[in-house]
Amino acid sequence: MFVGVVSFGHKNAHWLRLVIDQYRDFPWTSQIVVVSNIPRDLGPDVEVLVRTPPDNPKYFPFFLRELLCERANNFDMFIATEDDVGVSSRNIYSFDAMSALLPPTVVPGFLRYELLPDGQRMIHDMHAQFGWVPGSVRRIGDSVFAQYENVHSALYMLTRDQLQQAVQSGRMHDMHSPTRWYGPLEAATTHLYEHCGLTKVFPVSHAEDFLVHHLPNTYAGKIGVSDDVFFRYVRAVSDETDGAPSGRLAPPTCALSNPWFDKRHFEPARGDLVEFAGAPKNILWIGSTEGSAELTLSAQGHNVTCVALDGIHAKALRLAGLEALSGSLEEAIAQLDERLHDLIVIPEMLERFSEPPEVLAALARKLAPHGRILVTSPNLARWRGVAEHGTPFRQRLPIGRGVHFKTHRIHPIDARRLRLWFRAAGLRCSVQHVGVGLRLLRRLTAGTLDHRLAPKVVAVGTMR
Repeated sequence: MFVGVVSFGHKNAHWLRLVIDQYRDFPWTSQIVVVSNIPRDLGPDVEVLVRTPPDNPKYFPFFLRELLCERANNFDMFIATEDDVGVSSRNIYSFDAMSALLPPTVVPGFLRYELLPDGQRMIHDMHAQFGWVPGSVRRIGDSVFAQYENVHSALYMLTRDQLQQAVQSGRMHDMHSPTRWYGPLEAATTHLYEHCGLTKVFPVSHAEDFLVHHLPNTYAGKIGVSDDVFFRYVRAVSDETDGAPSGRLAPPTCALSNPWFDKRHFEPARGDLVEFAGAPKNILWIGSTEGSAELTLSAQGHNVTCVALDGIHAKALRLAGLEALSGSLEEAIAQLDERLHDLIVIPEMLERFSEPPEVLAALARKLAPHGRILVTSPNLARWRGVAEHGTPFRQRLPIGRGVHFKTHRIHPIDARRLRLWFRAAGLRCSVQHVGVGLRLLRRLTAGTLDHRLAPKVVAVGTMR
């Protein structure tokens, strides 16, 4: 087994020694190589290769990819890792066993976890806009595999056959291929799956064996999900039918190159939405994902019905004790029968439907007297940049011009367009621009530039 570790500077020197000690304890480790920008003395059994950093040091991990290509025929198994990710013999044994079940272009992959001060484990690679891929579930014997959209884990293992498949793609040395979600630091890992012909799957039937520890616990409590939430999704994914599409409410990913405008699958409970709900009432939530806010509202005595983003989220929400519907909006509304709701919440979702006025009109028929529809959305009129398709990583360019739903799977939404949609649905509407730091900016500009400065727009609609 070959182990390649990339280590830049002195910051992770402590973790580097711990990681090397772990690999020394494995009897099947044949060679350990550390690629570094500075000389290091790590013992006679560790080869240190000093490389001059490129102009952008974030590209430094690509040196490890070159090393794997050079030694692709010399070992049966390869591990490439950053200098702060711990592994166990259980991880390696399970990787070998799962790889034997899969074709050489499909690679069992890992998710990282971190520990809070109280010892609680957080799966921090499960966050933000990354979700499970509907229709990706595959069963082989007793083993279940599925694709998770976040393919970065700072560590990957490859068999010789898997590595040779990547080498044959001719893209292993390519540092500048476009990537939508990742910067150059992460791309040293993610390019394998985006451009080198490999597909990463997560063995959900052996989930515990494919979790690795990000030793510094840098993001614990900031991003990620708890063990309870993670294994709730493991159960939900495991219950999926092989290859069956998991009826999505609307596409969560737009075709803009910046993922900032994608629907988030995992995020903390939205305090603004929870506060808006007020006294206990019947709430219909459109586009539910992890359900943090919905669970908070349910615990406060609200009767919450979720229309989930897809079938996987719906199953996970039911496992958490919420009522969850899935399928198209028409199918979900049909399941509501004659029920009316005091509040309908549509967070970062309305702009993803092809005909938003029709969606608002259909939902208005499910409003109780004096009920309200709350819509939150990104403000695409804001002076912000997104990447152009085909440019290296995330180069900033103006947005708002040339965004069309048929092309980009998202409407160019702003306050003016929201008012038009509500009016077309026969609803009154009040709109407010919101965003961190906006209060000071509003004071300085007397509110005249709110439509350009605010990252989000909130609209509240009522019956006329």
